[in-house]
Amino acid sequence: MKVSRSQRAAALLSALVSLPGCDAATSPSSGALASVCAGSSPQPLQPLGVYVYPLPEDIPHNESFYNEGYEQYATELVIPQLLRGSIHAEADPHRASLFLVPNQGILRYTLNRRRHISADEAWRSTNDDFLELIERLRNAGPWFDRRGGADHIWIFPSGRGVSIFPDWRAHISAGLFLSPEADDRTGLMQPRGKDVVLPGYRDLSRVAPALLERVESEAVRPTLLYFRGSTTSNRSGEANYSEGVRLRLQASLSLFEPPKHLRQLLLLGAPLVRAGEERIIFSTEMVPLPQYLKEMSLSDFCLVPMGSTSWTLRLYDALFLGCVPVILSDHIALPFEERIDWSKLAIKWPQADAERLPSFLLGLSQEQIRVKRRAILAARHNFAWSCNEGGAFAQLVASLVVRKQALTALLGQFLTEFPEVHYDDPTTVGREDDHEGMREGGDLLSLDEGIEQYVAVADPPPVATFWVDKPGDVQMLLNTTNGCAREMQKKKEAPEHSLMGSAQYDVVAVFRELNCVLRAALRSLEERLMPPKVHLILDSCDGIEKIRSEFPAVRCVELASALPSIPAEAMAAIPPERKSWYQQQLAKLAVATSAEVTETFHMWDGDTIAVGDAMPARMPDSRFPLLWGSSVDSPAHFAPDTTGEWSLPPGYRASTEALIGVAPATNVSYVTQWQVWHKPFVHEMLDEIEQRAPAHVRWPVAIVNAAIDSGHELGFSEYTLYATWLLARHAGEVKLVSSREFPWLRNPPSGVIDKNGDCCPSDESLCQVGLGGFHFVSWECLHASAVFRPGFAAVSRQRRQLDVSPGPSPPPGRRRKLDISPGPSPPPGRRRQLDISPGPSPPPGRRRQLDISPGPSPPPGRRRQLDISPGPSPPPGRRHRRLTPIAL
Repeated sequence: MKVSRSQRAAALLSALVSLPGCDAATSPSSGALASVCAGSSPQPLQPLGVYVYPLPEDIPHNESFYNEGYEQYATELVIPQLLRGSIHAEADPHRASLFLVPNQGILRYTLNRRRHISADEAWRSTNDDFLELIERLRNAGPWFDRRGGADHIWIFPSGRGVSIFPDWRAHISAGLFLSPEADDRTGLMQPRGKDVVLPGYRDLSRVAPALLERVESEAVRPTLLYFRGSTTSNRSGEANYSEGVRLRLQASLSLFEPPKHLRQLLLLGAPLVRAGEERIIFSTEMVPLPQYLKEMSLSDFCLVPMGSTSWTLRLYDALFLGCVPVILSDHIALPFEERIDWSKLAIKWPQADAERLPSFLLGLSQEQIRVKRRAILAARHNFAWSCNEGGAFAQLVASLVVRKQALTALLGQFLTEFPEVHYDDPTTVGREDDHEGMREGGDLLSLDEGIEQYVAVADPPPVATFWVDKPGDVQMLLNTTNGCAREMQKKKEAPEHSLMGSAQYDVVAVFRELNCVLRAALRSLEERLMPPKVHLILDSCDGIEKIRSEFPAVRCVELASALPSIPAEAMAAIPPERKSWYQQQLAKLAVATSAEVTETFHMWDGDTIAVGDAMPARMPDSRFPLLWGSSVDSPAHFAPDTTGEWSLPPGYRASTEALIGVAPATNVSYVTQWQVWHKPFVHEMLDEIEQRAPAHVRWPVAIVNAAIDSGHELGFSEYTLYATWLLARHAGEVKLVSSREFPWLRNPPSGVIDKNGDCCPSDESLCQVGLGGFHFVSWECLHASAVFRPGFAAVSRQRRQLDVSPGPSPPPGRRRKLDISPGPSPPPGRRRQLDISPGPSPPPGRRRQLDISPGPSPPPGRRRQLDISPGPSPPPGRRHRRLTPIAL
């Protein structure tokens, strides 16, 4: 295949360009721009020698065009103005090294589109405009043809790039292109060669000074993730708008709910964060520019997905406002990559993994965000065209210096290869008899003809990398995105992944029935803890053989046989809706003392799935780990007390103090889905409970009585009891571990319902939890608050909620199932809420309390018990509101 002379010139020039480090910036401008334009002092540069062509008056010039919604394209207007006023301008074309053609091509194209009915006519008209312009350049002197056009600079400021000139390959392909669009699949640009990628234009004088200065503050921002923009396009040829990445982000975020405890953490000492503010904004609703910029300035991360093309102005808006850009554009090339380390400023995320992005960002700490923001603060002036001769213009000049050196090197290599060829110095070129510059045996030889004889076509530039090989904590986490899916597949394909017997600590777990959540939990235990046995407490062991065929370490214990002996009257005092819950806790304590269980073991909730490294059963110093959490660093259950502060459920505190004489702290929870238990300690604790109880009262009855006497629905927690006793009696044996150091989740942020409508953890959903940096997650299908309906919504906060009202009673012997039919749609902009109407409001300043007045005293020797029978049915549309105490 024959290659044109200009293509060979471009290929050699691209191959010769070296990209040394250079930090070019200037002093800040005055006024509101000072905070942006402030940067490092520029390295002194010799005048570049750029001749800016004066174009005839009949070529359109329309500065108002760039204020009519085309501001981002104003680089084709601003760059010629900046060059003309700088030391780099050369008025004499005979002495110039480079030539700038101020063609305002996107203006031409847009005016033609407005004048012509069909797009084809506009393309042809624009093509004719360029051909006429090139003819004018040739008539102006020998400079355009002197080096095959390789020293001529063209500005193409839109996503269409040079394609607005359909015949460009035949006329200017050797030229030096400046454009913000450099998708490496199009072949329109050589961004890592002869061409320069530019930042888009934003007039910073239109941005409120307070927003530009906010970057300097390290205050916590209220919004985690921000995007406003189109997700689809009706324009011709854009059926695959954004290559679908914006729609995938929308679908993912419509299901995403940041954990409540992370929200509580932000509210502490964060002046910008207010309760009720959106934590995620993803919207297709357009707002005025000032509001858009303000919302961006209050956000940690700004999504920058590709749109019609790879580049978008929102990237530079985010940088100016200190919002960490998250780029989802696989083939984008970024401005001034040879001098700016973009991995410090932004996160580049693969388009194919868009669904995993929210979980990944959720796992980044405030300190990691601050590190990014500091880097942005130090570098954002490099993308501002409003800094006079500094900022983006200084970076452009530095890039042109490199290209000028490469052009000189190209000439040097040519003359070394062809010594018989003579080339006149540019400062003397222009004589009528040798303006072509090269001679060989009396015949004129142009530079691009010589290049055609000298060099073959270079390889195309490589695809943009994802920076995953860069150092830094964020990049290390990014590595996991590529490994997650492969690791899951590897585990599926492994013929035998059982690790039974390779560790020394058993697991005791309780679950209601065999299902997909339990299977995922068992798989995670086998992979992470490798227990010799898993003592699984189930309502029934029917079907356990199928589980054992997959997990041979499982030993089934039926709940009824595991329960310790409890008098019927004690069991009758337990509220029916909580009876199974109490039975599970008592069964766990009983199995914990069994001879079948190893001396040290993990007590594990059956719906808890390990997704990261497990904590060892014994720390390096032989102490037992004890995980704890507060309301701001863990999803452990806390309830508001009478002052509105989040506190451990009062029933947990009351029953624990009654059983062992020690009250647990109110602001700390040890109910973290699992604990490491030591059997001698369990025996010692249960013996102490019996010693403190009335004569002949065994520990199971003592626990039931303490739970009922607490007067609260959540009247007991085995985890709270064991942790409080252990810290009081054997504190030296305990190593406390904060949930901030070992984060975990109660239900995944995207909900527990999979795409099929089942409450099942998929490999993808577990992968997303791991990407968030969480070590384990509970999958609580029976908790109504955890059930999210899959679907699409424009904003995550607008998603529809499920109707979980109990409905009619089930037939005898059957269990009530949740009704998860969506019911009628809520009004636009509203969310469907659970029906939890409490009845009449209490007096101002008071909270609604259960009626637990004691009533008549019980007979001597008897305890007062709460009557939790349902009583008469409430009126239609009302719910039972109180428990009626009776005396026994």
